[in-house]
Amino acid sequence: MKVIKRDGSIVEYNSLKIVSALEHANKEVQEEERILKKDIRRIIRYIERLDKKRILVEDIQDIIEMKLMEFGKYVLAKKYIVYRYNRALVRKQNTTDESILSLIKNKETILYAENPNKNTHLLSAQRDLIAGEVSKDLTKRILLPENIVTAHEKGILYFHDAGYFLQPIFNSSYIQIGDMLDKGTVMNSKEIKSPKSFSVACNIMTQIIASTSSSQYGGEAISVVPFGKYVHVSKQKFKEELKEIDIPKKELDKIVKHRLESEIEVGVQTIEYQVNTLMTANGQSPPLTLVLELEENDPYIEETASIIEEILKRRLKGMQEQDKGTVIPTFPKLVYVLSDNNMGSSKYAYLTTLALQCAKKQEGFRFLSKKMVLQNYKEEISLMGNSHFLIGKEENGGLNEGVVTLNLPQIAFLSNKGEEEFFRLLKERIELAIDTLLRRHYALLGTSGAVSPLHYQYGAIARLDANTRIDSLLQSKTSTLSLGYIGLKEAVSYMRGVSLYEKNGRSFALKILKSIRSRLDKAKEQTKLGFVLYQTPSKVVASYFYDIDRMYHLGKMKPYQAGFGIDKNYAYQERLKIENEYHVLTNGGSVSQVLVSEITDEKEFIETIYNTNVYVEVVNEEGDIYHENRFKNSSN
Repeated sequence: MKVIKRDGSIVEYNSLKIVSALEHANKEVQEEERILKKDIRRIIRYIERLDKKRILVEDIQDIIEMKLMEFGKYVLAKKYIVYRYNRALVRKQNTTDESILSLIKNKETILYAENPNKNTHLLSAQRDLIAGEVSKDLTKRILLPENIVTAHEKGILYFHDAGYFLQPIFNSSYIQIGDMLDKGTVMNSKEIKSPKSFSVACNIMTQIIASTSSSQYGGEAISVVPFGKYVHVSKQKFKEELKEIDIPKKELDKIVKHRLESEIEVGVQTIEYQVNTLMTANGQSPPLTLVLELEENDPYIEETASIIEEILKRRLKGMQEQDKGTVIPTFPKLVYVLSDNNMGSSKYAYLTTLALQCAKKQEGFRFLSKKMVLQNYKEEISLMGNSHFLIGKEENGGLNEGVVTLNLPQIAFLSNKGEEEFFRLLKERIELAIDTLLRRHYALLGTSGAVSPLHYQYGAIARLDANTRIDSLLQSKTSTLSLGYIGLKEAVSYMRGVSLYEKNGRSFALKILKSIRSRLDKAKEQTKLGFVLYQTPSKVVASYFYDIDRMYHLGKMKPYQAGFGIDKNYAYQERLKIENEYHVLTNGGSVSQVLVSEITDEKEFIETIYNTNVYVEVVNEEGDIYHENRFKNSSN
C-alpha cells in the first residue's frame, strides 16, 4: 500500500509509524486513558484490511481518531485531534515575513553568515535567499512532520536542505568532465562538440560549471586528469600548423613548446578568471573544487603535470581585486593528491613543493593521501565538492542528496555523563536522522532528467533519456545520503573529561562513531541507498547548536568546533595519526587541520600526511570554529 503525503509525494505504508505516533500520544495522558498495544494492532489490521493500493495520510489519521473513540479512549482521541488542529494552524501561518524583510533592508541575520561566498547586498543573492526562506517556511509548515521540525528547532539535529527542499535539487556533485569533453555535450539546446584544443576545453568547462552549479546548491568537483589529453591535442595541432615551414626540427620543437606553454597559461587563466567573474543563479561564484592528481597509467601524465604546475603557479601569483590589490581567490578550491608519482625523489615531486607553497599562502588548501584512501576505504574515492567523499570510481558522476547533522554535545549534556543514557539518546536520534534523510531521498524520487539536462542527460552525472527518471542514480553507488556530526571533541570532553587524543577519550570517540556507522551500514543494506557518516565542516551549524544549548543552559560549555579543532597540547604528527582512526569510520568525508606555524619541516609534513592521514587542510589559524558573529534563536 502506498501513502500519499500532504505534499503529494508517495511513500510506502509503514505500520511502525502508527505504533510510534500512538505510543507518543500515550505518554501525554494518564495510564487509564492509554490505548493498549493489542488495540493499536487492531487499528493497524483495520487499515490494512481496507486493501487500498493508495491511501491519503489524512485518511489514516481520520481512521485512528474514529477507532480511539470506538475504544472509549476519549481523552487520548482529544489529544490527537488537538494535535492535528494545531499542526493545521501552524501550516497556515507564514513564518518568512521578518527574515525576508530584514534581508531586503540589509539587516544582520543568520542569512548573512550561512554562506560567506554570497554578497547578500546583491539582488541575485537576495533573490536566491528569499526563495530559500520561502522553501524553509513551507518545509517547516507542510513538508516535514512536526517531530523533525521540532528536532531542528531544538538543536537535536540540523536539516541542511530546508532552503531547497521545495524543489528536486541535490547538494554536492562530482562532475564527469572527461566524458563531457570526449563525447560532447549540450547546453541551452546547443550541441557542443569535443574541443580541438586545451584552451577551448577550459572555456567549455567553465560554461559547464556555471550551468551545473546553478542547478544544485552545494559544491562541485572535477579532476584535472581529463585535460591532459587536450594539451596533447593542442601540441599535435601546433605541429601540424608548422610542418609546412622549412625550419630545423630542434627549432620547430622549441616553437611548439613555447606555444604550448602559452596555451596552458591562457587555459588555466581562463578557468581562474571565469570561475571568479561568473555569477550563478544562486547569487555567487561557482563553488568549484579542482582535484590536482596524477594517475599512474595516464598516457598524458606529462601534460597533466604541466597543467597542475600552471594552476599552482597562478594560485601563488593571486588575482587583482578592486581596492584590495593582489588576493588569493577563494575559487576554485584546490585539493592536491599525494601519490607515488609526486612523493620523495619521484619525477613530479617538484609539484608537491609548489603545492606546499600554495598551502602556506592560501587558507584552506587541502592534501589528499592516495595511499591512506586505499588503506582506509579499500577503493579510490571521488570528491563531491571539497568535503563529501564518494567511495569508488564509477562511470557516472556522483551526487550527494543531502545532509542531516547530529548535535553530539547536547546528547552528552542531557545524559548527565551517564554512558548508558548517552547511547540510548544517540540511538534514538540516529533513527530520527535516518528518517529525515529518507524524506530527502523520497523528495528526489520521480524527478525527470529534464529538470537539469546538463546533469542528467548530457554527461555531468549521467546520460539518461529525456523522459527517464533519476531514480536509478539515487539507488546506485553514485549517490550518497550523509548523516553528519558536530561536536565529537566536546562530547568526549564532557563525558570522559579528557581529549580526543588520550586513550580514554579515543575509546569513547570511536565507540560513538562506530555506533553511528554500524546503524548507517545496516540502513544501507536494508534500503540499498548510500547512507554514509560525515564530519560536518560547517561553523554555522556548530554555532547554531551552541547557541541553542547555551540558551537552554545545558551546561558550562565552550564554543563548539566543526571538526576536531587543533589541540596544541599534541604535535600535529600525533594528532593526524589518531584522527585518521576517526576518518576510517567517517566514510562520507572528514578533514583534519594543521596550522601553517606547525610546519617547520616541509618534507616531514608531507610524509606525515601521506603515511598517516587521508585528508588534511592547512590553515593560518584554528579553522572552522565558532566565531563571535552569532545569530540567536534562528531555525535557519
